[in-house]
Amino acid sequence: MGEGEALIGDVGVLKRWKSRAPGGSIRDPSPGRDQRLTDSTASLEVPRAESWGILSGESESAREMIVRNLTLDFREEVCVPIKFPKPSEPSRWLTDDEISAYERDGVICARGLLEDSLIDSLRQALEYVITDQNLLARNLDAGKGFHGDIFVWKLNDDFRDLALFSGLPQVANQILRAKQVNFFYEQFFVKRAGCSVETPWHQDISFWPVEGEAIVSFWITLDSVTRESSGLEFVRGSQNWEQRYKAVTPSYDAYMMDTDLPTAPDFSTLRDDYDVVGWDMEPGDVLIFGPMVCHGSDGNHSNDRDRRALAFRYAGDDVRFAPRHATMPLLWEHGLAAGDSLGGSLFPRVLPSVIEEEIARRWEGPEPPSPRALQAFLEYLKETGFGPGGEKLSLFDRALSGDG
Repeated sequence: MGEGEALIGDVGVLKRWKSRAPGGSIRDPSPGRDQRLTDSTASLEVPRAESWGILSGESESAREMIVRNLTLDFREEVCVPIKFPKPSEPSRWLTDDEISAYERDGVICARGLLEDSLIDSLRQALEYVITDQNLLARNLDAGKGFHGDIFVWKLNDDFRDLALFSGLPQVANQILRAKQVNFFYEQFFVKRAGCSVETPWHQDISFWPVEGEAIVSFWITLDSVTRESSGLEFVRGSQNWEQRYKAVTPSYDAYMMDTDLPTAPDFSTLRDDYDVVGWDMEPGDVLIFGPMVCHGSDGNHSNDRDRRALAFRYAGDDVRFAPRHATMPLLWEHGLAAGDSLGGSLFPRVLPSVIEEEIARRWEGPEPPSPRALQAFLEYLKETGFGPGGEKLSLFDRALSGDG
């Protein structure tokens, strides 16, 4: 544990703070979360530091442990979490016309779906994650200006809160019309100004160890986006095709491509034959699309504008766990068997409400990958011919084994 960290009470909730002058602000580990202590908070009588299990920092900083979602129970001298945050209302709901367009085309651009303050906090969180909290980012060639990662919500609180407690699940259910909505996962895609890395045309469903159609993705841009700066494009109506295509990553990872499915055409060169659509977007605009629709993007040809995007995904009633070769690795133990509905700590329920047992561990603090799940995936790579000594090379092996 580093400077200014404490293990609070028997529940093991980890919080970090920085010492402050009177009336100053304290900072949550996630960027953009300054909070001011009220006069009433500052005047509380705080038990001795030892009774709170403070391991470092100044003892008087115990007052500063009264941060969002924590309360002090002096009678028991433990720190207990209060109930989880009430999900926020969407800044706006989808209109009937937008829902109809989604059902017809497989994709829509929802203008102004997210407020400016949220976009600002996500920018700070993303840059922090790229620098200090990445998980699989070494699997992608950041040397060309491309950064990407998945399941960041397990490590970063801003990502967690957007996934579980924002208005996104409620908007998702306008599309899914489900009895229960589960958070599936999120990822980010950053193409710095001048990044030449393309996003090959693909269907998301090919990447995932699930089956079912009730999955909706929210593609959130943190920058102004045009086709020149790598705006995402879609083949409108392709969600109705029977054809499935190979999962091709920006790094053309051999493991993900190790299937008999064909590679998708570059539909950007076939505009006369297909209904290819894209949108110029501003921060706060969100692309909403399903798992079957074909999409891709060019490199970022802008010399002065990054293209930073997040994708948050939610699943409805018909989605089942379907483990198979050449799909994204799951590096946390989830307890699901083939055919199970999504749920548990890796794919927690968000509607009609979160389930305490599913998110309790993550609520305590960052939840790194399970060593057992990580080792099992690395062994599977080797068994299938990838990794050191194998005939085929996967960048996953290099990233996860620490050789990248």
